Amino acid sequence: HRDLHSFPTRRSSDLYANKALSEGLLQPIISTLTGTFRILIENSVDAAVGGVAVESLANGWLDHVTRDVRAVIGSDASPLVSDYVGVVTNGALDGQPYSAIAGPTGYGGSGSPNFVKLMTAVQAAWTRAGSGTTYVCRAVAFVHGETDCVNANTAYLANLVAMQADIQAGVQAITGQTQGVLMILTQMSNWTGPSGGNRATPLVPIPMYQLQAALLYPTKFALACPSYYGAYTTSDGLVIHKTNHSQRWTGEYIAKAYRRNILEGGRWYPLTPTRFTREGNTIVVDFYVPYGPLVLDTTIVTDPGNLGFEYVDDFATPSITSVVLNPQNASQVIITLSRIPTGKNAFVRYGWTAPGG
Repeated sequence: HRDLHSFPTRRSSDLYANKALSEGLLQPIISTLTGTFRILIENSVDAAVGGVAVESLANGWLDHVTRDVRAVIGSDASPLVSDYVGVVTNGALDGQPYSAIAGPTGYGGSGSPNFVKLMTAVQAAWTRAGSGTTYVCRAVAFVHGETDCVNANTAYLANLVAMQADIQAGVQAITGQTQGVLMILTQMSNWTGPSGGNRATPLVPIPMYQLQAALLYPTKFALACPSYYGAYTTSDGLVIHKTNHSQRWTGEYIAKAYRRNILEGGRWYPLTPTRFTREGNTIVVDFYVPYGPLVLDTTIVTDPGNLGFEYVDDFATPSITSVVLNPQNASQVIITLSRIPTGKNAFVRYGWTAPGG
């Protein structure tokens, strides 16, 4: 994923030996499968989009994966570690719904032109790795959902399942690998901007579909993180493109999911509310906390009111009077309501409703 306003690039030197195709990182035009690689640096070779060099999540992701291989598997002296090289290609296509980028299941034939380009890049990387090299495609990062949200696509969860299956089948047919291809998602959060319709809440629950994919199919999907914590540029008037720092930060979160699922054989879940209980006008919200302690941070994330929490039901909904951490439990938040609720169909929401912009 690359944003046209995520500039300048964060650095011009390589920390590790990770690679990109020599034709470039973003939507490379591959005329021959038997080409070469280049060092993974986001520079003018392929990043001059709109006349400027911009940052994607690629370096943040691959740098941390290589570092984590060394931390999990062994020292630099280990043959597996010293010979480990990551290859990344960027198949991003701005502003397109699932239907425009789908594989054979959703598009027919060999898949959409964008899907075919992605498979061609996988084929080129596999070919260029050459004999004597173990080449395995373990993951694809999928930063997506805004246009499907505006289009009110209620089939988005099924679309995600189909996309992952098509990518995995395509990759396995090329490489011969038996390992699956993990789809690492980020959870969209920018429906409040002009590109999302300036809405306080999403038109359809695309963010929930993304969370459900990770919960229902944990061997096929991982949800790396939400997106509300990042800074967005306003230079294009869309409030949809992340800044260069936020792009790299997102890549680092994707690397966390990669490490947990691929290197450690576990399952990555981001900070997530899991359930709530109510007694009187007091609500206790339980969180899954990957690395504690839980913190209510108003420095990195601006408080939209009640620290992003809402209580809703179907009758005379009481307001929230306070939100605090539970001093007795590092993974719980305590919400106090203005009175004991009397409505039914109660929900506690977090990070759902926001002011426009």
